[in-house]
Amino acid sequence: EIEAAFTKFGPLRNVWVARNPPGFAFVEFEDSRDAEDACRALDGSRLCGTRVRVEMSHGRSRRGGASRRPAPAPHRTVG
Repeated sequence: EIEAAFTKFGPLRNVWVARNPPGFAFVEFEDSRDAEDACRALDGSRLCGTRVRVEMSHGRSRRGGASRRPAPAPHRTVG
């Protein structure tokens, strides 16, 4: 049901549903604009019989602990 609700907004890259503790999931879209649309439309709606909070994740990635934002380019001094 989660995947069906979110695919209406665009192609998904990954869906991960927590088992322990249950009650939350991460849905990754191929395009961040689709994720923003889904957040606006689905926040406060009912999924799986429960009212849900939908928001953008700005924390660390589960893969390797790095942020999804690219690191700034290193500065190089030439002299």
